[in-house]
Amino acid sequence: ARLNILTGQMIAAQTERAEASSRLLSSGGEASPDVQNSGAVASLKGQLAAAQARLSEISSIVGSNHPQRISLEAQIAEIKQQLAT
Repeated sequence: ARLNILTGQMIAAQTERAEASSRLLSSGGEASPDVQNSGAVASLKGQLAAAQARLSEISSIVGSNHPQRISLEAQIAEIKQQLAT
């Protein structure tokens, strides 16, 4: 009885692994749909959009060496890096 339970669990795990591998291969190197639709990714994308909008707003007001602009550009780069990994 115990062997049957363990065999069933092993088969289920192998099936999950095969499905995950298939999703990875079908994504063509892009992040899987599971990752793209996650709350963390959505939050980062929202942060990125807000930072880019703020940068756009202040770009016409301050120069390229203004600390606020430099900070926003660094923040945007960091968020893009987090989304890439």
